[in-house]
Amino acid sequence: MGEFDWLSWDQIQRQIDINLLGTMRVIKTLLPLIIQSKGRVINVSSVNGNCAYPGISVYCATKYAIEGLSDALRLELCKFGVKVIVVRPGDYAKLTNLMAGHSANADQMWRLMDDQKRQLYGQYFHDYHQSVELNSGLTSPVSYTASTLCQDFEEAVLAVDPRPYITSASLLFRFCIQLIQTKDVKMSADTVESGSYEFALILDKMLATDSKNLVFSPFSLLTAMSMTLMGARNTCGDELSQVLFGKKIDGNQYPALAKDYQRLVDSIFKSNAQVLSSANFLYAHKQYPILKEYQHLIEQSFGAKSREVDFEQHGKEAVDTINGDINAATRGKIRKLFDDIDPTTKMVLANALYFKGLWKTKFKKENTKSRKFTTSKKKEIDVDFMHQVLKVPFGYSDELKASAIELSYDKSNVVLVIVLPEATTSLPELKAHLNGQTLDQFLKQLSPTKIDIYLPKFKLDSTLPLIPILSQMGIKQIFDAKMANFSGITNDPIGLYVGEVLQKAVIEVNEDGTEAAAATGNSLSLSL
Repeated sequence: MGEFDWLSWDQIQRQIDINLLGTMRVIKTLLPLIIQSKGRVINVSSVNGNCAYPGISVYCATKYAIEGLSDALRLELCKFGVKVIVVRPGDYAKLTNLMAGHSANADQMWRLMDDQKRQLYGQYFHDYHQSVELNSGLTSPVSYTASTLCQDFEEAVLAVDPRPYITSASLLFRFCIQLIQTKDVKMSADTVESGSYEFALILDKMLATDSKNLVFSPFSLLTAMSMTLMGARNTCGDELSQVLFGKKIDGNQYPALAKDYQRLVDSIFKSNAQVLSSANFLYAHKQYPILKEYQHLIEQSFGAKSREVDFEQHGKEAVDTINGDINAATRGKIRKLFDDIDPTTKMVLANALYFKGLWKTKFKKENTKSRKFTTSKKKEIDVDFMHQVLKVPFGYSDELKASAIELSYDKSNVVLVIVLPEATTSLPELKAHLNGQTLDQFLKQLSPTKIDIYLPKFKLDSTLPLIPILSQMGIKQIFDAKMANFSGITNDPIGLYVGEVLQKAVIEVNEDGTEAAAATGNSLSLSL
């Protein structure tokens, strides 16, 4: 590893010869047999094959080339019934001795540098290589092991209908590696961190109630609100972006934000397509003058499907159209998002999210027994508890006075994180100390431990009108017809405001796994 300016031509040519030309030579030699047997080509790329990382520029170039070669071969060989699969491993250094020769290579680079380069890079060069040695593999949680990598290759080799791109890396690593690509992606870093941690935790604290259990999706809300942000301008947009992403973002940066955010989201959903799906929708009142630039941005960057409806004269049909799309996108888990809709509505932006994952190790149904469950109010109730003894990532936090475990799902990188406070620690006390940083540090400390697991079997649903909560978080102007500025949506924005933000969410956890869905709808109305 090393920056491009540090490499000799011999080092550059060696990487190209092994990573790219070596792959081509093998394919060229075996291709007649592959075509004859209707076999498959499995190329080993990398997560760096579609997102560059500093310090491995030549490596990235070869892996980008492998991706291009694979895409072309897939088109060329489909007529013969030959499948081409790309496996993208990432952050597996701690599973191998890959870094064993790093110090020697770094020393060789330094020796081959001229005095001018040594003076230019100086201590930075040595700090860089020391950091590489210390940090390689740190973004992979303990749940990402050699067996995980083997399972992904097993799919590529044996699956009847394998995914064309199989990314074998932890979610944290795929987030980190994409967030450092360009200056614009820095906005995506804010998006992800706010959306995954701070935004979720703030929402949880504000939605928390002692009277009932709650399920909600920060991702679904964040996506619907992000589509709304794309049309907000001036102080209206500043206020919204500040709450969503932690900083004010100028309107001319929205397209870059949308593109990078969706690319980041795609990297997760595509690699977990067997268990996770998301759909976005734009419903426009017929003949309402929505700017083509806005509609194009929502369709292209968020993948939204656009539909024209009549909210004024045919409101029931419009509601049926929306609910039908949500029902289909959530596999029937959320059959109806809206009961009715304001006839002054000019546009609805909606997101639907669906997840169905089977445990890597299922709970046996005969082990499920009724046990006492202690609520946050110290009340005991009878609940069905699933039970098994399993080696899972486990840890305890003195700061939070809580323990946590990770339960993995089959054929995905998704995990269920369960945080359990001590008996002497109330749920409000735990939440008061919980933020993105403390949660992140806590999860990094988990290590494989044999645990006697008792997990409640439950089914939960929630309906959440979210304007009051969002207003408390600091979003106010978009809900005020006199202050809202949606000139990014239409040339005639006067009186256009967000009249409703509604989310419905469901989750079911049982012996087989977890099924969950959420849908969020933002309706924009015209004040008369």
